Amino acid sequence: MLGIDTGSYALKFCLSEAQGEDFALRRVGEFVLLSEKAPLTSEGIRLFFQRNRLPREVTLSFSHPRMVFQRVSLPEMSQEELENTLQWEARSLIPDEENFQVSWSIVGKNGGKMEVLFAAVPLQEVERYVDVFSRAGVRVEAVEPHVTSLVKGFLGLHPEFFEQAFTLVDIGFEKTTLICFANHHVLLSRSFGWGMKRLWDALSEEFHLSPVEAFEVLRRGEGTAGIPYQLEEAISLTSPDLVSELKRSFAFFQAEFGARVLEQVFLLGGGALCRPLRRHIVQGLSLDFQTPRPLTLGKDSIASERFLAALGASLWK
Repeated sequence: MLGIDTGSYALKFCLSEAQGEDFALRRVGEFVLLSEKAPLTSEGIRLFFQRNRLPREVTLSFSHPRMVFQRVSLPEMSQEELENTLQWEARSLIPDEENFQVSWSIVGKNGGKMEVLFAAVPLQEVERYVDVFSRAGVRVEAVEPHVTSLVKGFLGLHPEFFEQAFTLVDIGFEKTTLICFANHHVLLSRSFGWGMKRLWDALSEEFHLSPVEAFEVLRRGEGTAGIPYQLEEAISLTSPDLVSELKRSFAFFQAEFGARVLEQVFLLGGGALCRPLRRHIVQGLSLDFQTPRPLTLGKDSIASERFLAALGASLWK
């Protein structure tokens, strides 16, 4: 299946093929959306698929500013009753909306009660995005929450962690998402509005760089030498807010689920590949972040941090 992570700065894709309990990666790549190219258009998607000779059936990993990912305690009920109940829960969390796409996982049952982790996004937002792909001649087989895709992609590379507790920290372009996993389930996920766009904006405002120049500076931050001074200064200006939010989140996770969920913490997303930003985070938190296994494509080894949600979407069945 071709999985696409519908990020705000790029579409990341992975094409994988099931091989028993494992998978083989066939293709991986991205379609960068600089600000001059936004918004995403059907013609842009059509040309991208044509040039890369990609299959026309996809699963989308989807996120949206009005998407909620919430844990609730409810009486035990049927699947139909549960979907109706979660629709009502979504309406209470996202005002002025009537219809939602919801997905859920029951993470525990006890004494006639059940703990449910659910995601909800306004249905019209999903339909609008699917329509862009449909008009490009691409059939969307499924749409799943970004958090779900991210965990599936991570466990696809690290199946042994299904029996363990861990925390994922995904620093994307618009936001950072934290996911706490234990007992074979996502226990909690939260997001806050610090993303690599903060660095992008600082490079534009402080150094008057164009979007293309800012993009190049960020890319150079992934190298081992010649880190641009503008990037170092932008990180010094903006990273304290990120470190403060991470400290607050980790303190909550530890109080809620115990220290074990912080024994294995993985840094993901574009932020994980920015070496000076990673250094600031490690120094600010005094925490040893782990690195996920790379993707293997033939003889090539590819850093997986940016592609885990696309990989997870490609493993949809």
